[in-house]
Amino acid sequence: MTLKPSAVSKSANKSVLEKLGDKDTAASIGLATTTEQIMLENAKAKREGNKLKKASEIKKEKKEKKKESKSAADRRDELLKQLKAVENAIAKKRTKIHDSQK
Repeated sequence: MTLKPSAVSKSANKSVLEKLGDKDTAASIGLATTTEQIMLENAKAKREGNKLKKASEIKKEKKEKKKESKSAADRRDELLKQLKAVENAIAKKRTKIHDSQK
């Protein structure tokens, strides 16, 4: 959740700046709009950059994603093996405890 500046906060900022003796309150309030414009320009440039990717770059990205998914599958297999080993160890421990009680 992001908070957007309201007209009340802008007017409060303006009155505070006036009390401090800043005569360029309009310029300081305009600073917020320039940062918003910069953010919009950056977003547009990013979108345009994504559109202009070469086919070879896209293929490389897909291969990297496949490698990541393969490594995730390998990790899953390793975790399953570890889980089975732990379950076997627990089962052995239970049989030892059960046998010792008899």
